[in-house]
Amino acid sequence: MSAALFDNHFKTKSSRVLSFNQLAELAKHPQQRLKAEAFAIAPQLSGSKVKADVVAFDKMSLLWVDIDTANRALIDIHNQLESLSIKSFIIHATASSTVENKKWRVLININKPLTCIAWVQIQEALQILMQGDASATRVQQILYGPNRGEHYEYLINDGQPLSSTPNALKIVIDDLKAKRIIIHEQIKSAMKPPPLLGKFNIQNINDSMDISEVLKSFDYKPRGRKWLSPNSSSGIPGVIAFNDGRWFSNHASDSDIGLKIDGGVCGDCFDLITYYEYSGDKIKAYANLAGLLDVSNKKRRFEFMKSTGVHHGR
Repeated sequence: MSAALFDNHFKTKSSRVLSFNQLAELAKHPQQRLKAEAFAIAPQLSGSKVKADVVAFDKMSLLWVDIDTANRALIDIHNQLESLSIKSFIIHATASSTVENKKWRVLININKPLTCIAWVQIQEALQILMQGDASATRVQQILYGPNRGEHYEYLINDGQPLSSTPNALKIVIDDLKAKRIIIHEQIKSAMKPPPLLGKFNIQNINDSMDISEVLKSFDYKPRGRKWLSPNSSSGIPGVIAFNDGRWFSNHASDSDIGLKIDGGVCGDCFDLITYYEYSGDKIKAYANLAGLLDVSNKKRRFEFMKSTGVHHGR
């Protein structure tokens, strides 16, 4: 398949599309430029690097992995790819690679475009198996093209493009799906429906908000399917946001925010807002949010504040 070329990382539109053979030529003859001047590629064909455009176009054209740890040898990465039944790929050192600390990028050829959903699933499995950077699961991510630094090596494997998901990747994908289902069931069991206080309640607050936007507002950073907590010191994303507005975190630093369940904590938009904006005071959080979202029902809010607390199934 192919990749879109951006003349530098400031550009929002690609200048042309490169075939996999052209990408191989770039690996053989790398640029040697400052990062701000270096060209970049995108593993998708929308012509844009705006996430909404990429998702709407829904054609991912290249798989990739960044391996920045463990100082792995080039042949070691080659052998692992072969063991995964991946036969058409390019491996090249990145601009920050050194002899003492080798860093690699892997570009994997596929025979036809993937939907964003299918691509993210495969990318996530690849990063787990190859210990790659979690940013590789973002559909809008751009990659700097081959750029010669202190250390540069490359390897091109000219086999058949990937036409189906290898079994080793399928196992990881299925395992991740099963684990997320289990986590979500635990959350549903632990978080009982909030009490109905007339027509307006905590669920109305949650329903009025988008969990992704709430996480962003408190400096959680999206890393593929997961989020990195602003409280984390590990740099490893450990927060999962579900479509129904609930979330799960295995960051120990998030342990005071929600309800403890096996493996971490869970909660909803109301929990996040209560913790970050109201220092954990649920009564104050409800009163203020209800005032913003349900201005016609002051009496019910005062009745709630006079109650013994917000019974949120906790």
